[in-house]
Amino acid sequence: MAWWAWPPQQVTDHIRTILSGTVDDTALQPPEPGSVEAAVAAAGLGLSVADLRRARPETGPDRIRIQSAYVHTPVLEAFDGVLSTPASTVADVQP
Repeated sequence: MAWWAWPPQQVTDHIRTILSGTVDDTALQPPEPGSVEAAVAAAGLGLSVADLRRARPETGPDRIRIQSAYVHTPVLEAFDGVLSTPASTVADVQP
């Protein structure tokens, strides 16, 4: 649910759901070309940490996945580092 891209009234109308903290177990689409995730997958890095400061002033990925959507930004300028987790699962935590 990419609620951060919704118009303000839609966020207001669904605020209880947004704040509920529920997580859907949903498969992600393959990484978009030009994304950090695509670069990590192409390099075969798997679970990894990248120090992006060492890559400056090179040009790099122009987007990064946040949950199930992409934020278009000059990644090397916006972040000092990235933790890549190529897979995650929803835990069934019992109170």
